[in-house]
Amino acid sequence: MSDTDVRPPALSTYQVIPYLKTGHHLQCTYLNQRGDPVDRDNLNSRGQGCNTDFVCLQSMAGVVPAVEPPDGRPLDGIRLLAAVVKTLYENTSLPNVIPADSHQRVVLPVLPGTRRGVILVYERIVDGQVVGLVASTDPEIKNSTSA
Repeated sequence: MSDTDVRPPALSTYQVIPYLKTGHHLQCTYLNQRGDPVDRDNLNSRGQGCNTDFVCLQSMAGVVPAVEPPDGRPLDGIRLLAAVVKTLYENTSLPNVIPADSHQRVVLPVLPGTRRGVILVYERIVDGQVVGLVASTDPEIKNSTSA
């Protein structure tokens, strides 16, 4: 995937729309390539007709989701910095910190038959300067033909 290519890669790609939930918790809405909502624990590398061992998450900060959460609001002034991932219930040597590209995308590896917890790390930006970091609640990605 080229840093200048903004087309969705040929793998399961989910749009991530971060929003601030009441109580100041950063949560995300996930949409498949058709724009349909997907449960945060059902982001599958084998979904959307793909047959790969990777999931692409692309942040759409400042976008209002089609199904806006009743107790949340979209956020401006944040940019996806990286994803921190950990294979659940196993010890593997897969990468654990994956930086986002300039289009706010991360491509995350996930071995067949496994699940990985993910925390998306965003930069808070004020007047063009990074003033802090904020992390999302943790979704799960998986690699499964049965889910």
